[in-house]
Amino acid sequence: MVRIFFLVRWKSFRPFAYYRSMKVPLEQSSSSEPNLKVGAVTALTESFTGKPLGYIVKALYGVSDETIEEALQIQEETGERLGDILIDEGVISGEQLTACLAVLAKKETTFLSHAFWLPLREHWWARHLQLTLESFVVTLLTLLIVSFSLGLEQSGLISLFLASAALNTRFNVVLMEQDVRNESLNILALFIGVLLAFVGVGGVADLPTLEAEFAFVLNIANINPSSTLSQRNFGTFDSIVVHNAVVLLSIFLLTFIYRGYAVLLTLSWNACVWGLTLTILFKQSFEGGESASAYVFILGVVGLLPHLILEAVAYIIGAISAIGISKSLLWYEATSKRFQIFFRRYVLLLVAAFGVLVLAGLAESFWASRILELIR
Repeated sequence: MVRIFFLVRWKSFRPFAYYRSMKVPLEQSSSSEPNLKVGAVTALTESFTGKPLGYIVKALYGVSDETIEEALQIQEETGERLGDILIDEGVISGEQLTACLAVLAKKETTFLSHAFWLPLREHWWARHLQLTLESFVVTLLTLLIVSFSLGLEQSGLISLFLASAALNTRFNVVLMEQDVRNESLNILALFIGVLLAFVGVGGVADLPTLEAEFAFVLNIANINPSSTLSQRNFGTFDSIVVHNAVVLLSIFLLTFIYRGYAVLLTLSWNACVWGLTLTILFKQSFEGGESASAYVFILGVVGLLPHLILEAVAYIIGAISAIGISKSLLWYEATSKRFQIFFRRYVLLLVAAFGVLVLAGLAESFWASRILELIR
């Protein structure tokens, strides 16, 4: 399975093969054919880092500023993706758009990042399954590599940083969606894959092993050999909302500065804490004979899943808001109409994230506590 996962059609991923059709060649040879040298390709790719799609289209294909401005105006009015608008208007072809997006996303930060050169699936269910599987495999491989190769205490903490770095390439592709709903669902799929990886680790490893590898998680969650689901104290609504709001603001600040890597690191951290904590609590509840295992499992899922999903969505929306504001400040003049439109949009998105957190607080303080009382 792992071998198949890394089989990439290298010939199908050749963004610079499309440069021969561009209007302004990068470098001319005596035959007037574009002559892309390795140094020129590297410099070109680096010069596009952090640039918007319109900038890359202009640079590669000689599209005028007026044409890009008109397409951006249509985007503001209709909400369509810029690339689709440029294709519909006959400005660029589908292959040329693919080349631009490939250059924009070309950040193979680790060896594992090469696994993400495969394009995302068109259908939403296939795309989400692909993202979940990719993040699951990369996280699990990273945990195994770090654990067996280094043999250090608390290697789980190191794994979080390395897995986040490997997933950054796919995350950059996900952000090209330019649709908040689709971006949120795609990032949620990545998060679920990481969460499932830690659920698997928690299910297989015993408590002493987890203490050696993930003591920071057990300390944060206050887990001990006698901890069970029925003993968890969820706190009051006010304390839960304040705590989650502080987490959201921390994610917003880190993401505003460090963007994609900060999102992945904070989401991976939450996936690690949630996945290991819940798995340990479920296992010890089963072993403690509080009730029938199936009964405990059903009540636990029904009680905990709603607020966990809402919290994850709130953090993801807040992160998208931070990235949007961060890029808007660099891409547009603060006095321009476009900046005001995007800034207002992402601020409202941040407000929406706080609203979702309030719902999560209600679900955790009232729903989860009452459902888990039935286990006792």
